Amino acid sequence: MRQNQPFLKSLRCAWQGLFDLYFTQRNFRIHLVVMVCALTAACWLQFDPWQWGVLIQTIGLVLVAEGLNSAVETAVDICSPEIQPLARQAKDMAAGAVLIATFCSIVTGFCLFGPPLWALLFRE
Repeated sequence: MRQNQPFLKSLRCAWQGLFDLYFTQRNFRIHLVVMVCALTAACWLQFDPWQWGVLIQTIGLVLVAEGLNSAVETAVDICSPEIQPLARQAKDMAAGAVLIATFCSIVTGFCLFGPPLWALLFRE
């Protein structure tokens, strides 16, 4: 039983990290709201299994990018409490990665949701 403690402790730390993300990062909460909307729309449109796979991977990419961005920003703030050009650059690069992930998710969303919504709106 004792050999499971390190794994359980790491799992507990991971959950704590998710709670910290949720309660301290406004953008993470915004991404979660968009996620719920996308999942609801996918249910309504009765996505095929492959569409669900692409959607879940896309959502995961954005949430992971946001989490890593928050971790980088926190680490930089600890290491460099005063304003420094390299600290700003590191934070901006991490935010840029989130922007890339978000842009890719928007394009993926158009590819997944566009055709079925178009068909519903413009039925003949």
